Amino acid sequence: DRITDVVYLGDNLDLAPWSTRWTSSPELKYTTNAALRELYAGFLVPMREILPSSHQSFLQGNHELRIDNCLAAKLGEASNLRSADTIDGEALLSVENLLALDSIDVAYVKPYGAIFWLFDKIRIQHGNIARRHGGATAAEYLKTATSSMIWGHTHRLELAQKRLQTPH
Repeated sequence: DRITDVVYLGDNLDLAPWSTRWTSSPELKYTTNAALRELYAGFLVPMREILPSSHQSFLQGNHELRIDNCLAAKLGEASNLRSADTIDGEALLSVENLLALDSIDVAYVKPYGAIFWLFDKIRIQHGNIARRHGGATAAEYLKTATSSMIWGHTHRLELAQKRLQTPH
């Protein structure tokens, strides 16, 4: 395979029942296991099989962060729970463990908002800006952009450009 890097931009899970901000409708209750299984077996594992030697990174999005926030707000003791045979490693109820990312060699990039650089030239991040109208989010990022960038968060495709003057 010729693709060397795969970056998942975050919000690959909705995790509506874990939101501490929004109330979930009844049909969204008890969907976490199915969502985890579908993402793992239906997407992440096939991507690893298709691109076995690629470096794959999964950026923590605000939707994945819902698990950490909910545990901290409602079950503080559970938010840092670890297996009895270790004092190190990820918490048992972390996205990394729940998606078994180590088993398919996918790096989990956190904290939320962390910046990932592709080829030392392209800034990739989940993002935290979301504007209502098409193109408005891209325009907002463009105001302060100093490099090419890719972001998630808005759940839609947008493109904007400007010329940057560099020494090269």
